[in-house]
Amino acid sequence: MLFSGATEADVLAARAALPRRTRIVVLVDDDARAELVAAVLTAGADVCVRGGLPAILASHLVACRRRQLADRWTNLSESRPQG
Repeated sequence: MLFSGATEADVLAARAALPRRTRIVVLVDDDARAELVAAVLTAGADVCVRGGLPAILASHLVACRRRQLADRWTNLSESRPQG
């Protein structure tokens, strides 16, 4: 889950509503105060990123997830016993 400009309350609500395995990524402004970064992380965000465009970060996260899944499939076929 990617939040742009989320607050501590947003993260708390998302963490309460979403399955625990859901990763929460918060994108804050370049000049966001350290207190906001600490608050969203303490509230349950897995990652807090300063600056950037939400679409670019979202695309990067999707690409990372695709690579993880591709690696899993590759490792699965490599670990299969040969007949």
